[in-house]
This record gives sequence, structure tokens and C-alpha cells, in this order.
Amino acid sequence: MLNDLVAALPVLIAQAYTQAGPPLRAQLLECLLQPLGPLALVAVASGVFGSFAHRQGWQRLSVPADDALEFSAEQIQELAGFALETDPGVLVRLDSLLTDRPRPAPALDAMVTDGLPH
Repeated sequence: MLNDLVAALPVLIAQAYTQAGPPLRAQLLECLLQPLGPLALVAVASGVFGSFAHRQGWQRLSVPADDALEFSAEQIQELAGFALETDPGVLVRLDSLLTDRPRPAPALDAMVTDGLPH
């Protein structure tokens, strides 16, 4: 059961992303990109995130809201899966981003509060 919940997280994160407005999308994208190194940025989702590796100071990445609109749910889902494997703490950071806002993906909140490891 827990494995099924963990496997569903990237899908739920992608849903939250697509339902969010541009500023929140940018913050979610920053959170998902943060644990990835330059090689991973060009390897995930057929390299669509590779442009972030070439930006000066990518370790302190700041994603403009307009840039966050460029990515599909499938690309975000793949990025989320990779980011969660790289750093499970991403889930906690994502939850904190969504805490003070209307929640676009209640299922994600339920999974976080129902005992997934933080």
C-alpha cells in the first residue's frame, strides 16, 4: 500500500503543478530542480530542463513565472519522480509551499499527512 502511495506522488505533484498559477508553478519547479545536478538537468524528461544548467548560479535557481508555464504535466511528473528519488526531503518542501495557499491537489496533502516518510 505504501509503495502504491509513493509511486503516485509524481502524478499528484504534476497535477498540483498544472493547477497552480504561474508564481506557484515557478516555486514548485525551483523546489523540484533544486536537488538535481547539471547532468540530471539535461537527462530528465528528454533534457527539457537542461537550460537551467546553463544559467549562472543554477545552484540558487530562480525560475521566472513565464518559464514555469513551458513544461507539460508529463515532464513535471518525470522531474518529480527523479527529484523524490534524489532527495525525499523534496516532499516536505513541496508541502510547505502548498501549506499557506489553497491546495490544488488535496490527494497530495492527504498522502503527506497520512504517514509518508518526511
